[in-house]
Amino acid sequence: MPYRLTILGLFALMAALVAGEVTPTYSIPSQNLFNHDFGVKCAGDVLALNVVADPGCTITANPPDNGSSAGWVGGPNYTAVIPANYSGVHLGKFSGTYTCPGPGGGGGSGAPPVWTGMAKTDVLRIISHTNAMAPDKTPDTRTIIAVCESVEFKVLPAQGMQWTATAGTPLTGSGSFFDWDAPHDPGSVTITATDPQGHSCTIKMEVIPPAEISARITLVIHPPPGKAGGGMKVVVTYLPTSVNFGKVDSMEGVSLPIGANGFWDLNGPHPAPPHDAAAGASNWVGINFNNQTLDTAASIPYAPPWSQGEYSWDIPRFYRCRDEEGGGKPYGSNIQNFTIDATGNVTVAKFGKTSTSPATPGAP
Repeated sequence: MPYRLTILGLFALMAALVAGEVTPTYSIPSQNLFNHDFGVKCAGDVLALNVVADPGCTITANPPDNGSSAGWVGGPNYTAVIPANYSGVHLGKFSGTYTCPGPGGGGGSGAPPVWTGMAKTDVLRIISHTNAMAPDKTPDTRTIIAVCESVEFKVLPAQGMQWTATAGTPLTGSGSFFDWDAPHDPGSVTITATDPQGHSCTIKMEVIPPAEISARITLVIHPPPGKAGGGMKVVVTYLPTSVNFGKVDSMEGVSLPIGANGFWDLNGPHPAPPHDAAAGASNWVGINFNNQTLDTAASIPYAPPWSQGEYSWDIPRFYRCRDEEGGGKPYGSNIQNFTIDATGNVTVAKFGKTSTSPATPGAP
């Protein structure tokens, strides 16, 4: 005859699966109390429970989650993935159908006593907190961070730990907290915390550089009297805003004019100029903690007569950490385009924004 069987037990919510470690599996015979110390384990790991029935009896778990907050799957080898947002020990239950034959069948006609057990230890969990908030308010527990970002790691429950990092600064540390700076290069970094008993947990941080740029025009620039020229001042935002680039500097590199024609023909009286130091190239600019800098995109003024013409710059971009020396690392480029018509109207386009400034009347 079938019987409903419920196992109430405290089990560790998180279990550590260090490379090469075998997932702990516990056999729990019927009609016996059990008391297993699961040890200090980590988030996202798997706890396995092997439920052994009396001879001649069978056990079937109740779907879909079998009464456990983590979910028990399978049978008789039941497994549960420990949620990452839990800590400490947790009261969970296993429920299923226990079937035994009648008298003389070896298992008895009655259901066995309730199976109970205790996971006796707290569970280890690594928490990260970035020192700077992301401009879009992504929580500071984010694991995708900018190059050079500062992060504080801690463990719950708090205890003395040995820390290691596969990149960044420092590479090692000790104590309940670990203050760390992301590396200058993008990539995946593993932070490992090891407790005094030798149990280890890890957290992975994805380190990314600036990817794209958006801009907002704050001022249209007009030429002086009697001249043609102009442009715009813009606020530049470095993307994504889900990380903070406040410890990063950006630089625009040198670029020669391309596609120069008409008024700006390279062999004419007004050859298109290069994007050089005079135009703002090779100048490191600090990105603020809103992921922003200021930029000016403008043409120098020209006296009449004017004629139609056009040229562009393909400007390379570089970044580096503020405590870093050297020429930085490339992270894309942006086109800055200039056009002029016969009446002296000058249009400047950059970062997807366009500004047109008519020639200013009056004596030069």
